[in-house]
Amino acid sequence: YEIYVRNICKAGDTSSWYGPHSFTTPCAAFTPPYTEDFTTYSFSVNPACWEEADGQLTVNSSLTNGSSSWTNGSSFANNGLGNNSAQINIYGPGLTEWLISPSIDLGTGSVPYQVEFDVAITDWITYAPPAGAGGLMGADDKLALVISTDNGVTWSDTNILELWDTSNMPSFTGDYFYYNLTANGYTGLVKFGLYAES
Repeated sequence: YEIYVRNICKAGDTSSWYGPHSFTTPCAAFTPPYTEDFTTYSFSVNPACWEEADGQLTVNSSLTNGSSSWTNGSSFANNGLGNNSAQINIYGPGLTEWLISPSIDLGTGSVPYQVEFDVAITDWITYAPPAGAGGLMGADDKLALVISTDNGVTWSDTNILELWDTSNMPSFTGDYFYYNLTANGYTGLVKFGLYAES
């Protein structure tokens, strides 16, 4: 929203408009089923209610909200089949970047829910198998799916749902991932973070 204000003291005694002042209202929580296909994602436009942040994943992470290197991947795993993914380049040093979901209301646990998506790792902009025996991820590279059980107030490495690194590297063509939230006791308002580090 944008607002403008001005003083009106009496007829003929009116100030100029002051503004605009921009603000947003908090997003309401989504109740599953919830889907995001990232077709509207770019460097400057996040999907509705998604956020970007920076900060290392630790037991008590401190995040700075704002922009990150996450962006639209043009096509999942660089396969040329649509404009439908979020991607991040993890080859450079010092990368600690987050893509954070909107609030998701998992309820009381009476309805079973899971989080699911496809994940791939590719050589920069190609659709090809990894070159060399070492694969595409270096020893300092990781991608993690993290859940915040207090609706994004805190983030911790104790709440990693899945970690992808050199010992658990996704395929270059993509792997289907799912995690049963209800069976593992997750309820109430949560947020999910995709965390990339290099």
